[in-house]
This record gives sequence, structure tokens and C-alpha cells, in this order.
Amino acid sequence: DEDDKGNFDKCGSRGKSLLVRLEDKEMMTDHASLLLRQVQPCRFRKSDRRGGPGSRGRDRAIGFPGLACIHCTKKNNFGRYFPVAPKNLADNTCNSIQSHLSNCTRCPEGVKASLAYLLHRSLLQKAELSGSWKKVFYKRVWDRLHLERAWSQGNSDKGNEDHAPDEDDIESTS
Repeated sequence: DEDDKGNFDKCGSRGKSLLVRLEDKEMMTDHASLLLRQVQPCRFRKSDRRGGPGSRGRDRAIGFPGLACIHCTKKNNFGRYFPVAPKNLADNTCNSIQSHLSNCTRCPEGVKASLAYLLHRSLLQKAELSGSWKKVFYKRVWDRLHLERAWSQGNSDKGNEDHAPDEDDIESTS
């Protein structure tokens, strides 16, 4: 849609998110776009570790880049995801984010309804995209999160505690 271009800022980014950019518009579904605008980059903290059986998937290095629900980020430790590879981001993490947002009490009902509608609409959009759209698009998002890291150096999210670990997040080396 021509009107949709207005949702991108001068840098080609939608709102505060540096993960979805104007140049991505033709290579993603509207569902993927809205879904990724509901998360923001974050870093793995000590409090993200989960102990007990089956917790092997949540043992990342402090500072490892991930994604956090924008509706929960200051409230609790839910809705934080740390995929280990672009394929995990495209498959498991996006499914987990969708599931989280569907049940998130802080996510506006309008966003939930839009995501549900766009999920169905994405079936039609996927038919128009190249067969490798998902792999290419999520690899770009992964690179922005892990390689560019522009989100961690700028002032775009002043006040976000995820940009640098605080004293509670740094493990003692002594």
C-alpha cells in the first residue's frame, strides 16, 4: 500500500524498531512486519537464565542479543527471546512471539486482532513472494540484531536497561 510508506521514518525504519526497514517492504508479509514491530532488541541478562531440566535453550552469554515484547519489557521477564541462528528466528522464535502476543495482557486488543487477520492474509501474500523470502528476510533481521547492532549504539531507546548490563547482570569473576 502506498499509504503504508508513511509508517516508516527517515531512516527507513518503522517507529523505534531498527529491525524492520523500508527496503524490506517488498520481501515480507504484513504479518511479519507487524509482528516484528511488537518486539525490540534486548540483551540477555542474568535474570533471563532458567534453571532446571530442559533449560539448556536459555543459557546464553550475558549481553547476547535477543528480542523483547515492547508491551512487557519494563514489567517482567516474559516475552524475551534469544534465538541462536537466523533459522530459529524465522521459525521457532516468531511462533513463540505470536503465541506470547496472543496471550499478552499488555498487548492492545487492536494489535492482537490485526495480527490474527494478517496471519490469515499472509497465506495470500506468501504466494506472491519468492520461495526464499522468509530465509532472506529473517537473515537480514538477524544481521541487524547481531552484526550491525546499530540499536545498541544510538540514542533511539534511551532509558532501555537492555543496552548495557547493569551490576545485577554481570557475574562476578572472582
